[in-house]
Amino acid sequence: MGVRDKFEKRLREKEQEIAELENKIREARIYVQALQDSMRFLPKEESGGVEKPTFRHGSITQKTYEVLKGSNKPMHSKEILSALDLEINRHNLSTLRGSIGAYIREGKIFFSPSPGTIGLIGVPYSQTEESKKKEECNMMSK
Repeated sequence: MGVRDKFEKRLREKEQEIAELENKIREARIYVQALQDSMRFLPKEESGGVEKPTFRHGSITQKTYEVLKGSNKPMHSKEILSALDLEINRHNLSTLRGSIGAYIREGKIFFSPSPGTIGLIGVPYSQTEESKKKEECNMMSK
C-alpha cells in the first residue's frame, strides 16, 4: 500500500467518524426538541403544587392574600372586607370578587369552597363547627 492509499484510508475513516458524530448530534437535537415540546404542556412554575403569588403591591388581591394567609381558614367576602377596614357595600364586594374571581376560575392561589367564601389553595384548614353541623344535617336528610 502506497502513501496515497494510506492518506485515502485515513480520509475515509475521518469522514465516517464525522458522519457518525453528525448523526449523534442530529439525534441529540431531536431529543432536545421533544423535551421542549413536552415542557409546553407543563405549568410554567412548579413549587410543590402551589404557585408563588405575585401581586401588585397594595392591591386588594395582595391584601386579601395576606388576610387569608394570617387567618389559616377560608373567609366570607364580607369578613375579608371587614379585615381590610373597607366598607361592606356592593362596589367593594364586586371589586373583591372580581379581582379574586380570575384566580379562582384558573385554579390558582385562591379557591371558593362555598358561594361568597374565599380560601387559599394549599393551606390546610379544619372545618368550623357550623360547617360540620351543616354537613351532618345534609347527611341526615339523605
